Amino acid sequence: MENSLVIFSKAALMLAEADTIQKAHELKDLALTAADWARRKGMGKKVILHCRSYALEAERKMGEMLAVTDRSLGGRPNKTSDSAAENQYPGDTGLFTLAELDLTKKESSEAQLIASLSREVFDQLISDLEKITRKVIIREAKERKREEECAAKIATGHDVKLPLLLSLKAGDFREVLKDVSANSVDLIFTDPPYSEEYINLWNDLGEVAARILKPSGMLIAYSGNEFLPQVLDILRKHLTYSWLAGIYHTGGHIQIWKHKVWNQWKPIVVFTKGKEGEHDWYLDMFYGKKGDKVAHDWAQGEREAAYYIEKLTNEGDYVIDPMCGSGTIPRAAFQLKRKALGIDINAENIEIAKGGLNGKTSD
Repeated sequence: MENSLVIFSKAALMLAEADTIQKAHELKDLALTAADWARRKGMGKKVILHCRSYALEAERKMGEMLAVTDRSLGGRPNKTSDSAAENQYPGDTGLFTLAELDLTKKESSEAQLIASLSREVFDQLISDLEKITRKVIIREAKERKREEECAAKIATGHDVKLPLLLSLKAGDFREVLKDVSANSVDLIFTDPPYSEEYINLWNDLGEVAARILKPSGMLIAYSGNEFLPQVLDILRKHLTYSWLAGIYHTGGHIQIWKHKVWNQWKPIVVFTKGKEGEHDWYLDMFYGKKGDKVAHDWAQGEREAAYYIEKLTNEGDYVIDPMCGSGTIPRAAFQLKRKALGIDINAENIEIAKGGLNGKTSD
């Protein structure tokens, strides 16, 4: 190990010469091993921080290489025949999968996030590693990436011309929907905020749904688990309970500290206006995929939105999302040839939603 520390004194040169993902990965591992050794031998904080900084430098370089391969947004090099991927960085002509590189999708994704930081910002962060951890650096990279992508979507959204079958409006749904005729809507599909302070929104949502839904029209809505009993009780005052569906979290578990629960699913409440109408059979537990959290913190997956819209409505039906966030549900409805209206109280979200529709708005 002492030899490793001696070698590590030449880390800057080794980093400069690391021209493949494998070499950068090995250098990162070497730096972390050296940091652990220095800690256990009591070699002092300065040595440990030096090793940690070079581990992050190596990870950044690894992320730069991964980012220039195809499918980099998926956190892995481009798939070719036999599920292999070509590392396209100069100096490497081999074919490798992430497994062969001894990398997980998460490691690849996080390395690319670190690499997305400007040199100036990265240097500033690693200059204070006594206080700043790798987790903090990744969080900072995520936030900066989100800000950049949201700004790009907002800028694009200003120029997007919406088609006749799709409307996106900024405002309070309780006011905006006053202009929607009674008994005219086939499906309300939405994702209200889950915390207790917003419980009253469910009563307003139920009142509006009872007025604008067609007889046998449906309201389906994502709900948190903690206040689900209250949500069901409130909606029963206005509509008829049909079923409780759910989305299984395929992206991992959520810790509910208050109840010491590893939460694996999210409820979808299903209500009708009067007697339930005709619709296709649908699964009451759907394996969803992560939504575009860059566009909105609460964004749901478009695949699951499209699934329920397709099963519960027909082409030409009217679908409304009164709290549409970044526009996942109205976008899915429009692409399925439904008439769609998305409303959000935050005007910036509407511009982000429009930006997300760029290139997908042909009638």
